Amino acid sequence: LEWAKNEEAVKAWQREHNLAKLLGPRPPVGRKWRNDSAGMLVHIRNFFPTEVADGAREILESISDDQWLLLEGGDATKEPNPDGVPSAHRFSATLGLPPTDSLAHEGVQLLFNVLKGLMPPASKRHSSFHLGRFDPGDFLDQQDDAAYALVDKGGEGREEDMVKCSRDIGLSVFLSKGWKDENGGSVEDMHHEKQTAADTYPAEYNSLVAYHVPRLHRVAPVKGPGPRLSVFGWFLLEGQLYRLDDRGEPGPDAEERKKKREKQKRRRLKEKKRKDKEANVQDGPPAELVALLADRKQARADKDFARADEIRDRIRQAGYHINASGQLVVWKEKTEKADPEAVKKAKEQERAEQ
Repeated sequence: LEWAKNEEAVKAWQREHNLAKLLGPRPPVGRKWRNDSAGMLVHIRNFFPTEVADGAREILESISDDQWLLLEGGDATKEPNPDGVPSAHRFSATLGLPPTDSLAHEGVQLLFNVLKGLMPPASKRHSSFHLGRFDPGDFLDQQDDAAYALVDKGGEGREEDMVKCSRDIGLSVFLSKGWKDENGGSVEDMHHEKQTAADTYPAEYNSLVAYHVPRLHRVAPVKGPGPRLSVFGWFLLEGQLYRLDDRGEPGPDAEERKKKREKQKRRRLKEKKRKDKEANVQDGPPAELVALLADRKQARADKDFARADEIRDRIRQAGYHINASGQLVVWKEKTEKADPEAVKKAKEQERAEQ
């Protein structure tokens, strides 16, 4: 991995694979995009320079079995898994750098630093990368990667340096040479309502899959014969980018949020009716009412006041009235105010009758 020490070459490569540009902006919070714009999920073949991919593969192959941590759990909707993975799964990972006495330690550290530069530097952006191994039979059931994590900004384990972050972008780089489709372990994107063959990304050697979190996907069971090796992880942003119960799970306040949405819907409907009514007023009264107004004017000129009153009532029934200037305007019912003295007398009479 000598290439990883060449700052100029690494920066040029990082500019070419800038995930912020390739993926585009984040989807709106709390909304699932059904129609993707360009980006959203990217699949890149021949991701690393060939010698870097080969060096990374050799590092993963050199890690002894006792340095891999087996992660295994069932359906987390019934009972949360101890490792925090929100779905049924089984695979192994190093969860960070290998032990410092491992020959792989320095190489993996260089590799993680290279990946870290795939996103522009920002004070509130962090990263968390790991090595992964899926042995025959290993799998990851459907889940969307949405999760929070505490990040130690100071690196010294002090409580005041801990900050809550959300997973922002997930990625996997596959590093099993000669891997074929029939070996299994493909990433199946389940973001769309109807999946097609284009939504399946085989674990092809030296290829990358990256996506905005949350995004529903699964890893198909590995058939072998050997393990499916990878580097995987996330870019994180400080703060809460989404609600975990927006992933389709009921959540503790789901009923309250449902009532709020219904209230907002009624408010929007009421506002629409108001605007429609205003639009009708701006367009002017109907032509037939304008004609009736002319007839009434003629009836008054002929001193046919009965006919004029009849026309006035017809206009009022249609929702308009004639103002002092003789123009048609929308009729507004006036609520008569109750006479305080009359109300007082009525209450006294009611008490007397009781």
